[in-house]
Amino acid sequence: MMRRAPLTALLLACVALALPAAAASITWTGAGATRNWSDTGNWQGGAVPGAADRAVFVTPVSQGLVTVDAPITLDGMDFSGDGAVSLSGSLVTLTGATPVTVSSSSAGIFTLNTGVTFTAVGPSITVAAAGTPGPTVRLLTGLTTFSGGSVQIQGGTAPWGQVILANVRQTAATSFVITGNAAYFQGNNTITGPITNNSNSLGGNGIAPFGAASVVMQQGVLTMVSVDGGTTMGPLTLQAPSAPVGGTFVNSHGPLRVNGPLNLASTQKVNAQDNIDVKGQVGGNAVLEILGAPGTVTLDGSNGSFSGIVKVDSAGTLVFGASRAVNAGAHLDSTGGSILVGSTSQTISELNCVGALEIDVGRGSLSISGTITTTGCALTLGVPASVSPAVGTIYPVIYNGSSTPLTPFSGLPEGAQLNVNGTTMTASYRGGASGLDLVLTGTSLSPPPAFTADLQDMWWGGIDENGWGLSIIQHGDTLFGALYVYDASGNPVWLVMPGGSWDVTHRSYTGSLYEPVGSPFYAYDATRFAAGAARGTMTLTFVDANNAIMSYTIGGFSAQRNIQREIFGSGTPSVDYSDLWWGGSSQDGWGITILQQGMTLFPVWFTYDASGSPLWYVMPQGSWNTAGDTYSGPIYRTTSSPWLGTTSYDPTKLSANIVGSYSVRFSGSTAATFTYTADGHSGSMALAREPF
Repeated sequence: MMRRAPLTALLLACVALALPAAAASITWTGAGATRNWSDTGNWQGGAVPGAADRAVFVTPVSQGLVTVDAPITLDGMDFSGDGAVSLSGSLVTLTGATPVTVSSSSAGIFTLNTGVTFTAVGPSITVAAAGTPGPTVRLLTGLTTFSGGSVQIQGGTAPWGQVILANVRQTAATSFVITGNAAYFQGNNTITGPITNNSNSLGGNGIAPFGAASVVMQQGVLTMVSVDGGTTMGPLTLQAPSAPVGGTFVNSHGPLRVNGPLNLASTQKVNAQDNIDVKGQVGGNAVLEILGAPGTVTLDGSNGSFSGIVKVDSAGTLVFGASRAVNAGAHLDSTGGSILVGSTSQTISELNCVGALEIDVGRGSLSISGTITTTGCALTLGVPASVSPAVGTIYPVIYNGSSTPLTPFSGLPEGAQLNVNGTTMTASYRGGASGLDLVLTGTSLSPPPAFTADLQDMWWGGIDENGWGLSIIQHGDTLFGALYVYDASGNPVWLVMPGGSWDVTHRSYTGSLYEPVGSPFYAYDATRFAAGAARGTMTLTFVDANNAIMSYTIGGFSAQRNIQREIFGSGTPSVDYSDLWWGGSSQDGWGITILQQGMTLFPVWFTYDASGSPLWYVMPQGSWNTAGDTYSGPIYRTTSSPWLGTTSYDPTKLSANIVGSYSVRFSGSTAATFTYTADGHSGSMALAREPF
């Protein structure tokens, strides 16, 4: 007779049979006949990871392309080493609380080009970088789906290491907390947020890299690289103090729209490589410093509460797109940049302007309750087409709330007149109820000022800027400007503005600047001349018959300088040879500007050196022969302080060296022969006035 097993033993045996196999970490070896996930030969021990398992990739041994040939479910994936592994194919579902980890890696690249669904609420994606440059986890091609909670992203603990997520979706409200070094969101994401960043950097590109979520930068650098058509993001809060390391910068390489408030909790630097448009209100009490070019930062939200300091650096541009974009307690500080108030009304407590300020006549105004400093500030008054003032109309421009009279702006002296769509308006710094406001008053209906009919001359920045200049040749209403300046090495270089157009006031003339290339002056070949694309633009705003403001952008650098006619002669000439002279179409590409005051000529020869680069010679001295038909003198080649790309020109660096001699023999008033010896080369060529 058989003995019956105790009941307890039988029950334990049944339970043992019902338990599943223990979860395992299974390593990909890549030793199978295919690169398919389902190929058992690719897995250590011949077992494909199951739903409770973790797939392990140790590179470089298990690197390369892995094909997920059917949907899979795992607890998670672990990567290590400095190789690269890329998964593509079917959907990957990761259920664990730590679905992706990276360890013992200094430069590994681990890419999931599949759809990835994270089912755990608030999972952690962690990168433990072993060294620089650090590893990268990429979730790129398919949809990256989260299931709610607060996702923790650890972007690396070495000097680098990052996590890149694309096309993020969610089945429940999901937020992200980012620590470590770097995280990057790209594509068109659906995120409710917020995204809280405590890492060294947070980046985004695509149509909506952060969806509509709010982004809170508690630390690090925010970098935006926009797609064509621009990038949109939700509210932005910048809390980290700005500094070269660990600071918060907004760097937009394409149009960026912040569709929500911008809150500033400490000093911030905004580097606008392209336009940044803040649609919501600006708040905070800190320092907002605007850098960069050629982009602008536009504040489009009205009734902002920001009461700190807005600083616009020399290459920055700030546009007020809505009235009361900042609080009345804010300070506005320009250190050489541009501020456009336009057709809005702004109230601030202090203005310190060294740069460009623009306000639209009859539509915009600036009210300042405290200190106003305008030395070095050029005020431009825009003229909207919709403004039609009558005689006697008064337009306030600046309300001066201090007890100190305003110092006249550069280019707008007391009594200056402005043509506003046919009505002459006169500027006064003694207007308004306080008698200290800047106002414009319609005084008469008149044509543009007559002085703009005679601007042909040599212009310069005065004795304090000795060594460079601008020749203006005028034919009717067209100006031809040649700018004689110095490159970064202090060598002479020239740019030309061969034409342009006047604004409605007929005081500002704007045209494109070109820096051509050609062939050496002593072996000139017109077929090698190329004007090239415009290097920038120049605007000449004439204050009166003898003074002007030259505003320009060359190679992305913008500045402005005050210029005046250069006095080098006196008297009335019997024949005026002032003009742009050239050698005809067979010599197209170079020229000689001859300016004349009395019987004194001032020729400048703009041509090319041995390499075909622009070179100019100046001939500021000379005398007439007895017959009165030939003017001769020495040829100088100058070097000086760099001019392009800087406003800190140093005239003490000017060196003028005689390198030859010249003579111009005139045959009547329209033809001449130019004979020269310069830098060891001699020649002679026929000249004629150049028509344009």
